[in-house]
Amino acid sequence: VLVVLYNSGRFIQPLLDSLRRVTIPVKLYFLDNSSTDETAEKLAATLPAMGVRTCFLRSLKNNGFARGMNLLAAQSTGEFMFMLNPDAELEEGCLERLLDRIQNEPSVGMVEARQQPREHHKAYDGKTGETTWCTGAAVLIRRKAFEDIGGFDERLFFMYCEDVDLSWKFWVKGWKCIYVPAAVVQHFTQDVDPGKRRSLE
Repeated sequence: VLVVLYNSGRFIQPLLDSLRRVTIPVKLYFLDNSSTDETAEKLAATLPAMGVRTCFLRSLKNNGFARGMNLLAAQSTGEFMFMLNPDAELEEGCLERLLDRIQNEPSVGMVEARQQPREHHKAYDGKTGETTWCTGAAVLIRRKAFEDIGGFDERLFFMYCEDVDLSWKFWVKGWKCIYVPAAVVQHFTQDVDPGKRRSLE
């Protein structure tokens, strides 16, 4: 499970509480992008009680989402990487359903969870779940596919649209992108949480 953080202190506890509901073995990787709030302190204080293996990295600068995820991917070793926004909370069975889908189809490169209460508008096949792109907010990615296309393009993307670019590169290489509506996360996007704002600081 890979999570990039930036001034995410108020989301730490709900995020970790939701990760405790995961029933499959996981290792948690966190990168704090030089937060100026209490993110690092809250996370460091809470992780020992998680009961799973964790890796917590801190950066002296804000790497953005694309480079941040590339850094965490390089640290991790699992066959599958679950990229999750810090302002998201997993509903019961979410990650398990995503893993079941991707394990059973070797041609699938990434599987995306459904976001509530706001979802990105996208076209997808109602039977197969195939879609043109998957958001990076809550997506399980096959490491082989990620490495096949060289990860996120951190030269062009700091944050926003890097997930679309990644998805299209997956398709070019023959990897499928799948939307799994039965796997659900609560995502507190800007239009849902009045306390959030877009920032490239």
